[in-house]
Amino acid sequence: MLKRCCGFALCLLLATPVLANGAPPSDESIQTLLDLIDAHQLIDSMKSQVDASIGKVMQQSLEQALKGKALTARQQAIIDRMKAKMTAIADETLSWENLKPLYFRLYRQSFTQDDIDGITAFYRTPPGQAYLQKMPGLLHNVLNEYQGMLQPLQQRFLELGRETARELQEPDPTPTSNSG
Repeated sequence: MLKRCCGFALCLLLATPVLANGAPPSDESIQTLLDLIDAHQLIDSMKSQVDASIGKVMQQSLEQALKGKALTARQQAIIDRMKAKMTAIADETLSWENLKPLYFRLYRQSFTQDDIDGITAFYRTPPGQAYLQKMPGLLHNVLNEYQGMLQPLQQRFLELGRETARELQEPDPTPTSNSG
């Protein structure tokens, strides 16, 4: 009987870390981590990039549509209003207040309380702080590298599209059977 109780107690002790590891993170611990990584500032930075992207896409679209023609003052005012509205929509959609529930839900789905506690502990260390400080620069460099890789890829895709369009316009070399 004593052996059975000791065995049961040993099983409970061994299972305790597994049970604790599976606990969902608390809102407080998620908020602490989001504050520590300055998630709000990351969102603001992302909004700035989206705004710049909107401007770039609009400029490219206009250049293609206008084919070198100048805009009238009225047309420019219309374009400016559209850009302001698009920026406002993006800013509203990407606001911290709108995204915060999403972050909480995704962090809760992706991490346990032990994960959040460990990540938070890491980010409070000097290497963790260095990681947080250097990550935006690293991501910027990665994106620049990707752009360099994607431009030749886009060119290859465009050429493949042109080649396919030419091929589709060629007459079908197989004779059609007319058995009627």
